[in-house]
Amino acid sequence: MKNFLQFIGKLVRKWHVPLALVSTGVVFLHGYLAIIRGFKWDFTHTTGILAIVLLVFLLFMGLKRFKRKDKKWHFKLAIGFLILFMIHASF
Repeated sequence: MKNFLQFIGKLVRKWHVPLALVSTGVVFLHGYLAIIRGFKWDFTHTTGILAIVLLVFLLFMGLKRFKRKDKKWHFKLAIGFLILFMIHASF
């Protein structure tokens, strides 16, 4: 079990940033398309907008995390983004 977890940890460290950048691009494209196709002030759109705003701060703190100056905010914002994204996706 320990060897498997070490392998997964190395894999995640190697591919975390490239996957996050591609996913962020997809999220921004989705947000842009949602806005130009007809934005409504309902719960689903509002949670989506809040998630995108949180994602921008998450990206900024990811850069600070790279320099080890974020004081764990990157992780906290990631948890908040995950929760908002799951709420947005479920409605």
